Amino acid sequence: MCGIAGLATPPETFPAEVLKRRATTMSMALLHRGPDSGDAWVHERSPVAFGHRRLAIIDLSADGAQPMHRGPLTISFNGEIYNFEALRAELEADGTRFRSRSDTEVLLACVEKWGLEHALTRLVGMFAFALWDDRDKSLWLARDRFGEKPLYYWLGHGGVAFGSELKALRTLPEFNPDLDLHSVDAFLRRSCVPGPGSIYQGVAQVPPGTAVGFRVERTVAPLRAITYWSVDRAIDEARAHPFTGSFADATNELERLLTVSVRGQAISDVPLGAFLSGGIDSSTITALLQSVSSQPVRTFTIGSHSSSNEADEASAVARHLGTDHTVLMISAQDALDVVPKLAQMFDEPFGDSSQIPTFLVAQMARRHVTVALSGDAGDEVFGGYNRHVMAATTWPKLSRVPAPARHLIGRAALGVRSGWWDAIERPLQRTGRWKLKGGLGNRVHKSARLLGANSASSLYEGLTTHWSADVQLLRGVAPSRFTAPDMSTLSMAENMMRLDTQQYLVDDILTKVDRAAMASSLETRVPFLDPEVFTFAWTLPLDYRIGAGGGKLVVRELLAKHVPRELFERPKTGFGVPLGEWLRGPLRPWAEELLTPASLDTAGLMAKPILASWQDHRSGRRNNEHALWNALMFLAWRQEHR
Repeated sequence: MCGIAGLATPPETFPAEVLKRRATTMSMALLHRGPDSGDAWVHERSPVAFGHRRLAIIDLSADGAQPMHRGPLTISFNGEIYNFEALRAELEADGTRFRSRSDTEVLLACVEKWGLEHALTRLVGMFAFALWDDRDKSLWLARDRFGEKPLYYWLGHGGVAFGSELKALRTLPEFNPDLDLHSVDAFLRRSCVPGPGSIYQGVAQVPPGTAVGFRVERTVAPLRAITYWSVDRAIDEARAHPFTGSFADATNELERLLTVSVRGQAISDVPLGAFLSGGIDSSTITALLQSVSSQPVRTFTIGSHSSSNEADEASAVARHLGTDHTVLMISAQDALDVVPKLAQMFDEPFGDSSQIPTFLVAQMARRHVTVALSGDAGDEVFGGYNRHVMAATTWPKLSRVPAPARHLIGRAALGVRSGWWDAIERPLQRTGRWKLKGGLGNRVHKSARLLGANSASSLYEGLTTHWSADVQLLRGVAPSRFTAPDMSTLSMAENMMRLDTQQYLVDDILTKVDRAAMASSLETRVPFLDPEVFTFAWTLPLDYRIGAGGGKLVVRELLAKHVPRELFERPKTGFGVPLGEWLRGPLRPWAEELLTPASLDTAGLMAKPILASWQDHRSGRRNNEHALWNALMFLAWRQEHR
């Protein structure tokens, strides 16, 4: 894993030594992504410079150093190519020779032999890279299929600058873009900045499955973008060849494919382990990793003494599998100490509060290993979220009610004040049988708005946003709406899984894991995002993935072949942080310092709805923790980066 950065400018904008110095400075801002070594390169005739910071994983020798050159090609590469050994054998059989054992050189040889577009279709891995081709003076910025690795670029002052994180771009003296207010509004509602944009105007992310090109001659001119893979295209191709075997056959085939993925992602010249939360996905990946390992796998869990804790369950799974397990029990103060670091760590506003435990488990794991496999993406690929189960089981019945009737029911529920619903909830809580903790009015009103949904995207918006669509949050900016056309051939549940893969997975889950882990120089790998595993999932009938028993049915069946069901068939709690309690308690002074009318006004936020939400939360009338956390994360980020 590495940090990459660089720039290309019109000729004679800067002398070569200035370009190289800038590329070096940009890459040094990414030192946490590559603490082992680094270098910069500037073309001797063209105004192009690359900077690189290396976290050595494959071929630890100097032969694997970057930027790397092969003939007319130069690359700065971040990631891992899991099938590089097979690609290398194929190229060697055709006469290609190599000087290193690195996957980076194999990638360069693939481009040299087959061209960029075909090479990209052959790669299995996670990556972001910048490639200079001296034959036609082109610069290409490319990203893996699912967007596991980040890559930003800025078109400014007639040139282009790029980096793994915005930190690299901020080192440039002329980098001073305005905020993209639509991105800010979307963040406040969805907890993450949606790609392919960014928090800044004029700064974009390379979309997943895409390479963006530039011709660098007398000017820096955009070339066509190459979309070598897309979620929708992969789904269409998978559904054209549906799986016809039994559920048992599907379980066996998933085990085969996922084992191949895990084995490929276990290749490393440095110590490797796995995150183990005790949930279905991480337990499945750990079980398969242990099955292909000749020694006990290092596994890592964090826990606390709160009710939201699965450390004991994870330890039970680890004992059954025979892993070398490490548990770190943390206090509330350990988690609170992370909060001041978040704005710098995440570079853009980021509001998924599981960022805190993710950072802590990555920090702990890095003391023992350099690479960790995770169970992320199992929910998106195999239908594990409650919204998927609801869309598959409840929505078909609800949708039989005519839309006008659903609208009337929803309007009637919205017509009853939220406080009235909360008043009903309080005596239920006193009985001890009511499991939800505050905010019935919010939930009823949110559910009422969902009754009017007439598409997967409108239902998805209602389920995944934290402010009502009719609440204006930014001065002079209309509320942003989630817009994504449904695929007409998919069911409601399948469309929501597709949207999660394209949106939530990329902008939230993968962003969270990348930034939190790389802050400790830990590489993470996601076996569920192997393209063959993804394709196979979409060949399956929906009822092999989701049914009355919940989601991820075929994954559960696979795990049951390795772990007794009683160790994982239980309500999932995860390791969450009690945001609501913290905001009323130890984080209250910090929150109140940020949530003043003056600071909200300076940031362009509408004080009235945000302060009303804060007052309701602080008093205990409602639990507005997620909406408020987003506002606080934006204000803290703005304070850090203004």
